[in-house]
Amino acid sequence: MLAWRSARGLLGARVVDRMAGEGATDEMREQAARSARDPEAIRAMARMLARMDAHMSEVDAVLSAPGARFPDVPVTVLAAGVRPERMPRKYLDHVDESHRRLAGLAPRGRVVVAEGATHQVPYERPDAVLQHVAWVLGAVR
Repeated sequence: MLAWRSARGLLGARVVDRMAGEGATDEMREQAARSARDPEAIRAMARMLARMDAHMSEVDAVLSAPGARFPDVPVTVLAAGVRPERMPRKYLDHVDESHRRLAGLAPRGRVVVAEGATHQVPYERPDAVLQHVAWVLGAVR
């Protein structure tokens, strides 16, 4: 709790709250505040962002590989319903296309948007995760 409160004072409450995401718990805000003050976490994020185009190419290569297919099993790709406001359009388009292509590798694949959830779908919409696990289990019978 101390890191969250000190970061809120240093960075401002809006910045920490925005980093944590809409509907974040105090624990999630604490984690966001810690990462904002941790130089190694900041460097790791910078390295990841600097390699974003390379990451996108790697994903494309895997999804496009000859013979890339899942067996005939039910597959649900749960996608975030809430997207980062400042994410460049090319990255958003890439994420959407990656979801479609990943689901398309399975004869029974589908993409489902978890409304109200950001990248933290299991935290923010555990009901959606459970619903689709139940669907998969029911479809296997």
